[in-house]
Amino acid sequence: MNSFRESPKRKTRVTIIIGLICKDAIVLAGDSQTTREGMKRTDAQKITSIKFADRSVLIAQAGHAGTSARAIEMLRETATTTQITDYRMPAEMARSAMIQVKRELKEQYCNCTMSELQDLIRKDELQSELMLAYYFDSRPYIFTVDLAVARCDKETSWYSAIGCGANLGSYLLSEHTKRDMDKGLGFTLAAYIIETVCKHDAYCSSPAKVGLILNDLGASEKMKDPNSQTIHPSAFGLSLVIISTVNKLPRWSNKLEKIMQSEKERRNKTIERLLSKESDKVKKLWKDFIAKATPRTAEKLAKMFNESGISSFEGFKSQ
Repeated sequence: MNSFRESPKRKTRVTIIIGLICKDAIVLAGDSQTTREGMKRTDAQKITSIKFADRSVLIAQAGHAGTSARAIEMLRETATTTQITDYRMPAEMARSAMIQVKRELKEQYCNCTMSELQDLIRKDELQSELMLAYYFDSRPYIFTVDLAVARCDKETSWYSAIGCGANLGSYLLSEHTKRDMDKGLGFTLAAYIIETVCKHDAYCSSPAKVGLILNDLGASEKMKDPNSQTIHPSAFGLSLVIISTVNKLPRWSNKLEKIMQSEKERRNKTIERLLSKESDKVKKLWKDFIAKATPRTAEKLAKMFNESGISSFEGFKSQ
């Protein structure tokens, strides 16, 4: 087979991809690093566009670079003459490509059993995932496709993350994004989140790569401003795919950092004020109890502690 010339010992990993459904676009973002036998490159193109007969689909890859790239190659070969007639169709085609990749791997490994192949995928770190973003009937969709289990899943939330940086990515998405964000804010935060993951994951490196897919520009602008007279008829029904490398992120990432830090400090001060008020209540009850240790003051103190989650409060006299 010519598809997989890479030795199983030469492992290539790509690590963090995030997806975000905004009010007027879908955003995919990823880092630029691949790692092979301890050597790393920071020029990986993990986000690309695949043209179907009637539209384009954004697709990003995470995991083993060879297996994911082969699946994308297969999908691209069949997409150009295919018209999308169902919302799951691109994802199912990507899943079929992943299944074909597994067949090629199975043949490469001397027609091993599927159980043996699963073990080899795990052992040789051949696992890969794809994330697809597209519109169908003006509705936005994000799907993830997994090589090991050959399954495609529709994301039910407004965000998704794959790769070994996915846990941190998901947390940051949940903290900093919300449903129906504007595409400009979504683009900015997606790039910021990728850059933040890169600071904490050794297998991720800047710069962030960001792709956007915008559906029906005319209708989108009309929804924002129903009275607009500046929308040309050619804009209606026009969709765009934009993929960019955020080389200038450091120029304004410091400003974002300051905003995030300011918000963190404001939140912490609010918590400190709340704790101070609660602490003053406890101090007063404690002083009352020490001044006069009666069953009544002990009951008040025990009630306060019980409200704080302490399940047992007992007193005794030392001999």
